[in-house]
Amino acid sequence: MYWFLWNVGGDVWYYIMMRLRLNVRLVGWFMAVLVMVSACGTMGFAQSAKQREMESPERVAQDLFQLMNQARLERGLKALEPDSLLEFVALGHSQKMTAEKKLSHYFSDYKTLPVRMREAGIYFISHGENVAYSQTYVAKIVHQELMNSPQHRDNILDPGFTHCGIAAVKRGEEYYITQDFARTFSPLEADSAEERLVVGLQEWFFKEYKYPLISMGDMQVATREMCLGKLAGKDLNGFVATAPEEWGKFRLLSILSPDLDEILEEIKKETTRVRVNSLSLGVQLGRNDEYPGGAYAVTVLFFGDKYFELSVSELAGIVIGEVNSIRDTLGLKSMKLDEKLSDMALGIARKRYFSSSDDASAFGDLNANAAMIYQTDNLSRLPRNAEDFILLKDFKEIGVGVFYPLKYRMTGNYFIVTLISN
Repeated sequence: MYWFLWNVGGDVWYYIMMRLRLNVRLVGWFMAVLVMVSACGTMGFAQSAKQREMESPERVAQDLFQLMNQARLERGLKALEPDSLLEFVALGHSQKMTAEKKLSHYFSDYKTLPVRMREAGIYFISHGENVAYSQTYVAKIVHQELMNSPQHRDNILDPGFTHCGIAAVKRGEEYYITQDFARTFSPLEADSAEERLVVGLQEWFFKEYKYPLISMGDMQVATREMCLGKLAGKDLNGFVATAPEEWGKFRLLSILSPDLDEILEEIKKETTRVRVNSLSLGVQLGRNDEYPGGAYAVTVLFFGDKYFELSVSELAGIVIGEVNSIRDTLGLKSMKLDEKLSDMALGIARKRYFSSSDDASAFGDLNANAAMIYQTDNLSRLPRNAEDFILLKDFKEIGVGVFYPLKYRMTGNYFIVTLISN
């Protein structure tokens, strides 16, 4: 016990202060017993009433909030915003401690802080809690004792927290105080979240690869159902094997996070690993044991096209098939695909990608009767000038080179085709 005697101008003031007691646990809880007695004959009833008003539970919370933000601002941190829902949660805990006459974060048959926050409708990424007990409340002393405790100080100065709710309950001359902290977020509806992600991906994709990324909305029902499965902790790997055959080959990515910007970056990373020209994306918002504060479940199906998996000779085969189909209709003999001519044609097509010339002879000595280059978005459809080229009756062999930039992770959602005939 400490005794202080202060004599000023002949008047004697006596302050009797009991030693503060502090008890800290891992998640941080605080216990301070404080008695302050002021003996002064000139302080009458009016002064005592004012003192009682200054020490109301509401004033306790207000003073601690101010001191907390002052400490943050002094260290270059953002002030925490008050949150009525967090205050409601804090009040409930202070009431519980008062009823139990015990300072603690945990009681038997009592819900944990994340559960209490979830039931209050708070969406949060991180959370923390300080609790304190005091007799004859003095704001600066309680705050300082909290700051002297590493665990409590970490909560007060955590740069990740954005909001706080503080509530005190008074019982006689005792105060039970709770500070609840959180990094909160305001979730978007599923439709809005999907739109934000798709638009963000398409803008980035076009800037990166110079061709559009198609969003396939007709599969969104399935992707949203998979999102619900993700929230429920189900394994989605089996979905790929049981997907409708008409969907073709695709790659599945499933993410659970409360941060849409983080999700967008993860999808971008995956897009750079696989050859993509379209996708289907679904979003669901929910909570589970891993994310009691809420999270977006996002499922993405990445689709290339049927040409990605084909070899160079298979791509050339599509063109020669169309060529001979036209010749057969006109009663002309089919042309044979010549391997050496095709190698030469592919080399010309590659060079054409880096050049603006459409003159095949500009890329070397062809040693051929006829040659042409064209660019197309549809490998199975020949342009008019290509039809004229392949209808010459004396052609027997043809070389076909198809250069598909996407196969080599180059920009360009198109084909460059070279035809060489003898």
